Amino acid sequence: MKSAIVWVFGGIMFPAELVPFLKKGTKLGLMVQFAFMMKANAAADFGPAALLPKGRYQAVVRFGDVSHIQQKYSSSGELQGPERMNKRFSNEFLRKIPDAKRLIHLMNSQNPRKAEGDALDMGELMVQGKAKVDYIAPQLARGMTSKWTLGMAIPVVNYKSDVTTANGGVNNAAELLNEYADDRNLGLISEGIKPALVKAVKQGPSQATSVIMNSSDYHYREISPRNEQFMGDVIVGSVYQIYTSPKWDLYLTNELTLPTGPKQDPDDLLSLPIFGKTALKNTLYNNFPVNYWLTFGLGLSYTWNIPDQMTKRVPRYDGDFLPPDSTKENLDRDPGDSVGFQLASIFKLTDYFDLGAGYEMEFRGKDRYSGGKGTSRYDLLENNTGQEAQYVKLKLTYSTVTSYFNGTSKIPYQVTYAFADMVGGVNIERQFTNELLLKFYF
Repeated sequence: MKSAIVWVFGGIMFPAELVPFLKKGTKLGLMVQFAFMMKANAAADFGPAALLPKGRYQAVVRFGDVSHIQQKYSSSGELQGPERMNKRFSNEFLRKIPDAKRLIHLMNSQNPRKAEGDALDMGELMVQGKAKVDYIAPQLARGMTSKWTLGMAIPVVNYKSDVTTANGGVNNAAELLNEYADDRNLGLISEGIKPALVKAVKQGPSQATSVIMNSSDYHYREISPRNEQFMGDVIVGSVYQIYTSPKWDLYLTNELTLPTGPKQDPDDLLSLPIFGKTALKNTLYNNFPVNYWLTFGLGLSYTWNIPDQMTKRVPRYDGDFLPPDSTKENLDRDPGDSVGFQLASIFKLTDYFDLGAGYEMEFRGKDRYSGGKGTSRYDLLENNTGQEAQYVKLKLTYSTVTSYFNGTSKIPYQVTYAFADMVGGVNIERQFTNELLLKFYF
């Protein structure tokens, strides 16, 4: 359910029809597709880098949605659905939960010969449903000098989820506890066992999990449908031209992510873990204009995910999927840095339509945790946090830029539809992204 959606600045493309005009020194100097994105690799829009002429602006309104985030690529690269989070409530597993362990011992003590507690098996907790993120991101960029462009994006995110839990398998708790007409006959209070938990155990893993989560010892937010809106992480980005020639251009793009979005909530199992972070991404981007109709782009990036502090529930043992409230610690986190590789090609179909295709890869190192009590199982927090991802992308753009220069259009603008699909990965939620971008130049 934790989806990987981070907002960054990037994916900039210079419309090919502007190249001859700008290289001839036209005073009009119209704009580029200067874009801010959701995580450069996860975003749908893409394209070679370029600059805005000095003093000129580009305004963009970006609409998008990210779906399929309930699926995840495992540590072996296998694509799994929500069922990966199902939990078998076997007798062995129940003994790891303090309240359930006390109940098992109490059942055995009531009738040592039958040892009914050793036979307790609740079946399976099943996770089902879907999650989706919609967003709108107003963006503004300005050419500060002839070689430097600066901009900002402020995303607004709508997070929707209908994820719920259900019971699966066979639960024999009702049968084993049926002979006790009143839960108090088990001596629950004297053993520190809540009668409400015993009642829920009879009903199944979903009800028992809900009681445990809502208890004072655990204090989790209930797993229920969500429809939440909030501001994401603001991005400040820039593009600097290092070198230019008729055959190739070289740019340095910088993207500073500011932690304006909500941090992950340790009390919410469905909280998105990808906002409220600080990062600096640097990309060297090469443009290779073949001719008026075709342009290629190649990018190499490095992202410094800046260390921060956060509150986490630290698992007590491997498989501890509900650490109690007492395990919360304020920890120092060093997120793994990322390296990326981007390929893009833009083919001009007509003076009005462009078709683009792209392929991108990204690798991120594992998280590191320290501080807190110093004696907890921080290694369990770090397990399977390193990520890999591969994306394929396509887009179609309608542009009036050429007709504007020809005098047949009064307003230069572009409309782009783009999509990106994550086709492979490791330890990362799958993302299928659709975007619609409206771009105006002035």
